Amino acid sequence: MINNLINQDYFKLLGVCPAENNYFKSFIVNIEESNKKNFKNITIVFYRLDTFEVYSYLNIYDIDHENKEESFIKIWQYLMQLEKPIDWKKPHRYCIAQHVFRILRNEKFRMCLEKNKLSNENIYQYTLKSQLKEAAIIKKLNKLSDEEKIQLFTLKNWEIKLKDYEQNNYTTKEILFKVYKRTYLFKRLLDKEKFEHFYDDYTKKIDQIYGLNVNNK
Repeated sequence: MINNLINQDYFKLLGVCPAENNYFKSFIVNIEESNKKNFKNITIVFYRLDTFEVYSYLNIYDIDHENKEESFIKIWQYLMQLEKPIDWKKPHRYCIAQHVFRILRNEKFRMCLEKNKLSNENIYQYTLKSQLKEAAIIKKLNKLSDEEKIQLFTLKNWEIKLKDYEQNNYTTKEILFKVYKRTYLFKRLLDKEKFEHFYDDYTKKIDQIYGLNVNNK
């Protein structure tokens, strides 16, 4: 695998998976010229294979254009350090992932709509798919055990670290706030009163992290 990648031009490696295991799959998402001549900087993203959420990032700087092997070894070494997620294949994690995807899809849809890039057929298909996916997540959400519902509103340290990276590099603060606030999930629990205390405590932590002036609609 590594030998095949070494023979490729660097800029043809965008979107390529250089390493994976039972829990994670990596993709090269950015390649840019380094400040050093004939050197490159690359960014690799690691996804969970159970929910396909972004789990971690790796930046490798000043890679010799003629010596790619070292960079791929670093990717493998980093992958080996990632432990099995504590909530691997848990139903609540599926619900959180769908919540994230839903918000990001909505944002992309809104931007395309505002720029008049969508046909009536595009709008109809998106609306229909969104309704079906929303029905599926509500059904899944309300079948969770009480313990799993509490986990919906339990912020993990790795989520906070990932939030900091995304906020600085890829995603607007407002979108991330909506993703982490998880109001959408709370409102769709049929027995939400049982978990209001957990949700309130969780929301206070999110407010502290992002600041109270963030758009939280």
